[in-house]
Amino acid sequence: MAVCPLTQAFDYECDDAIGGIKQGSILITQLENVDVLTVVAGEVTVLTQVAATNFYTYKVNKEIADVISTENFSEENGTFFVESVMNLMMAKLSKEKNTEFKLLASKPLAIIYQDNQGTYHIMGATEGARKVGGTNQSATGKAFGDLSGYTLGFTSREGHYPYTVDATVVAGLTIV
Repeated sequence: MAVCPLTQAFDYECDDAIGGIKQGSILITQLENVDVLTVVAGEVTVLTQVAATNFYTYKVNKEIADVISTENFSEENGTFFVESVMNLMMAKLSKEKNTEFKLLASKPLAIIYQDNQGTYHIMGATEGARKVGGTNQSATGKAFGDLSGYTLGFTSREGHYPYTVDATVVAGLTIV
């Protein structure tokens, strides 16, 4: 039987965290554009892109994007994976967004986001994230205060929680 010993303890945390994804911090590329990915102790320390590819910035407002990661374990089969779902909203319906959002659904994605503590994370790093799950819709809304725009959901299933990403790695990416 494999030995899987625990490696550390955790103390009480300060009550100074805030939830959510930092405004304007979502970066998306197709997974096939990731050339080299090196992970050390749960953190991406190297990420290089295929030449002439980009990460695209999706600038969303504050308090309208989140990621929820759920463990899935089968005692009978001895399997474990984590399903992470990102939901976000983008205002205003447009033909350009219709076209781009269809492209997002066409291939597996790598999605980097920054939480409101300033830490970067990546979902889809090894198996890709897909524009499925969550809610994927466009809507005009009914009342003046309703969203006229899109709600997008991305799902990844991997053998780990979303990795953290070193900020210097993000600084070295080609971002549009």
